[in-house]
Amino acid sequence: MDTQTVVAQSNTHLLSYKHKKAESALNSIPDALLVIDDACIPTFANQKIEPLLGINREDMIGIEPHEWCKNKDILSFLMRFKNTSPSQRSASMEYSPEANSDRRMMVSAFPLFSPRDQNTLFGMLIVFRDISKEYLAKQAGAEFVSHVSHELKTPLNTLSVYSELLLDYAALPEDERVNAVNVIHGEVERMASLINNLLNI
Repeated sequence: MDTQTVVAQSNTHLLSYKHKKAESALNSIPDALLVIDDACIPTFANQKIEPLLGINREDMIGIEPHEWCKNKDILSFLMRFKNTSPSQRSASMEYSPEANSDRRMMVSAFPLFSPRDQNTLFGMLIVFRDISKEYLAKQAGAEFVSHVSHELKTPLNTLSVYSELLLDYAALPEDERVNAVNVIHGEVERMASLINNLLNI
């Protein structure tokens, strides 16, 4: 075996090792990853993509998205990067899988530029991230604010009504004056209790 053959085989083994090492690192990432070329055809997908999209990686690589992508939102998202300029490529979207509407996913696209030439585009990295916890937390936060707003407005409305009633203090019978003052006092205590609870939270 001559020297050139030995060098060629060594280079092949080294490239294979580097490729497997890179693929192992990409498979260890908790997010699902997909790499597409300029024609939107997948060139790489890590293992996390399979349970998410319900398809084997081998059935995606080198195949047009409309042949394997069943989700219309994802398909539309991928196809927007077909033959577009690099400046138009970064984007993201949220969707809920049809099989599990309680789950929320964020899909983000990042251009893969050549390290030597930022004008040369290798393709797009598509990252699928489960944001269900963050989404539910935002919804819970919005509901909490809405509930607190309602709880604070109710005593304020009552205070407004009875304070207007007391503006005509001289014309009010004694029992109505006492009732108005008692109601105002009760609503102030209610608001103070709400605010203290909020501060404790």
